Amino acid sequence: MGAPTEELGEKVVILYDGGKGTTVHLAEALVPESSALKRVVCEFPWKDQKREERAPTELIQFKDKTGVTQVSLIVLRREISWTTCAYVVHELFEYILANSPIQSPAFSLVVPMISRAPGSVLTEDANTNNNVKIYAASVNSVLSETIGHLPKLPPTFTLRDSFLAYLSHYVHAMGLPTLMLLGPRNQGVVSDNESNEVLHALGNVVAQQVGLTYTKHNLKDVANLVSLTDGVENDWRRLYI
Repeated sequence: MGAPTEELGEKVVILYDGGKGTTVHLAEALVPESSALKRVVCEFPWKDQKREERAPTELIQFKDKTGVTQVSLIVLRREISWTTCAYVVHELFEYILANSPIQSPAFSLVVPMISRAPGSVLTEDANTNNNVKIYAASVNSVLSETIGHLPKLPPTFTLRDSFLAYLSHYVHAMGLPTLMLLGPRNQGVVSDNESNEVLHALGNVVAQQVGLTYTKHNLKDVANLVSLTDGVENDWRRLYI
């Protein structure tokens, strides 16, 4: 991986949506709660096995006044083909293991995602009415009190994105404390470029976990925000769900 040497924070968030232009926009909407943290952006390319440049990736660091990184966002802005998923995930975790304070009790990896979720897979909660539900799965750790009320992601749920599936496998294999958050596509979706309730709900939960603030209005300035409703209809994989 042709990445700069950067120490990662105790909270590391991986933002990837398979090139659909949804989850990665959290990188623009997650901001410091106060001037105590400074946002620093580093761009670096992935390298494939032939050392050729691949999908551009950003490393967004939130540093305190002493220069110590508190929160790190790893933003993969293009789809990773299934033929290179294993290699890229391996490189990604080598980078995280080498540059993160993984021995710290406060360390955690956060993986937010928006995925097609058949209703038969996710349990319904009558108390949520029509509100968007974010599902949570805690790997090698326990859910914090702040999100303990979220419905649990059932073990029967299958990640259909190859990159996220490999990532989930590595998380379990490496024993890293990880919080996986799922915003289903098939409910609570507003097909409007400026109002995507699933994305907003997901952003609020992520911000709460890593000590940042989610600013919904920041998404208005992001070009080509993809409607999740359109994404479901145009996704050929829906034929196999």
